[in-house]
This record gives sequence, C-alpha cells and structure tokens, in this order.
Amino acid sequence: APLVLLRRRYQQEFLWTKLQPSQEDRVTLVIDMNGLSSSILYQWDVISIVKACINLTSTHYPQRSHKMIVINVPKWFNALFAMVRPLLNEAQRAKINIFRGDAILPGMRNFIDDDNIPRELGGTSPLSMGQMPDEKALHQFVMRGLASADKELLVDSRLQIPGVASVTRESYMYFPRTGAGGGSGN
Repeated sequence: APLVLLRRRYQQEFLWTKLQPSQEDRVTLVIDMNGLSSSILYQWDVISIVKACINLTSTHYPQRSHKMIVINVPKWFNALFAMVRPLLNEAQRAKINIFRGDAILPGMRNFIDDDNIPRELGGTSPLSMGQMPDEKALHQFVMRGLASADKELLVDSRLQIPGVASVTRESYMYFPRTGAGGGSGN
C-alpha cells in the first residue's frame, strides 16, 4: 500500500481507538485545498490514492464520518470531484460540503463551533492550527512509537523545515500553510 494510505489508516485507527473509541463518536474533517495545483488532475497515482482512502473509510468506518468540509476550492475542483463523485454513495455525497471565498467561515460555522475553528481560518480558537489537543496527542503517540523502535520520522517535502537538512523525531514540527515552513500536516 502507498505510504500515504498507511498514514491515513494509522490516523483513523488512532482517532477511533485512542481519541474517540465510542461507536457513537463522529468526526468532521476539514480539507483546505489552498495552493493545490491543477497538475493533480494528471497524476493518476494521486487519484488512485484518493480512491483508496475513500474505499478505506467507506469499508471500515462508514458511519463514523459526520461531515467533510472542503475549503479554498480552486476553479478546477469540479473536474477532480467529477472523478471522485462516482465512487461515493448517496450518504457519503450528502456529508460533503464545499465552500469558496466569503462562504468559507459562515459555512464552517454551520457545523463547527467558532471556538474550534483556528484563527488562521477566521475562528476564535486560542490554539493555532496543528496545536489542538487531539493533533498533539497523535504527534506524541507517533513520536513515542518511533523512539521505542529507534526509527526516524519519514516526511514529504511539504513538512521540511527550512534550514534543517533532515527532519527527525527530535526536529519535527507541524507548520500550517499560513505559518513558517509552509505545507500541511495531512
């Protein structure tokens, strides 16, 4: 399986077994597409990974997803969604909410309390992106596992820290797109 799919499975297992083990728990996922290039439409490996992630969620966690909010959607998004939409059943499609421009913050507020929306996205959360307790718990869990296995953290170029040759478990930090280092933690 591709590394990104294994990471996604790991994140979901952590979420459902450590953070929200009750079958009644639900999650709202926010996907920020800011800065994503239309070249993704021609990268079939990326499309196949998206399909595999959808299959993973629909097979193993079909009722655990509450909403998926997609923000900062580029103009070409409709072409990408046209490839993904046939893979979704009606219930999955109903969970997807897409917001652009001035509709982003009001749209997010329909599903997320303002104090849980990071300031970087217009909310009032006192915590920056990547600093929510659950995100930090996942980070610490991963770091402890790597340390106990004496392994290095493997990351892609979006998580590289400027001026640091190699990201290790000691130097890894999340940098939201709006902060230093660019990139995204997902």
